[in-house]
Amino acid sequence: MSFTTKEDAYLRRHYGRHGAEWCAERLPGHSMASIYRRASTLGLTQSTPRSFWEPKEIRTLERFYPDGGAIACLGKLDRSHKAVKLKATRLGIRYAG
Repeated sequence: MSFTTKEDAYLRRHYGRHGAEWCAERLPGHSMASIYRRASTLGLTQSTPRSFWEPKEIRTLERFYPDGGAIACLGKLDRSHKAVKLKATRLGIRYAG
């Protein structure tokens, strides 16, 4: 099955952040292999795994980091201790404890 213009636009918008598996789940009739091939043809690349922080994750940091630090966020985020501390620092969120 070939890709439509709309599907190409979808890949351009989401492939870099979410990757082939995520896109294949949302584009019926296309396998992961076909997603990889099409993304390559379009010159698309994936971001570093998990490099993008969703707005919900940032809100979690803003809510829990000031009082509890990285430890308070670890059970709520699928991120490493180091990643949580680094993101909080980059956002200017400080641990008050």
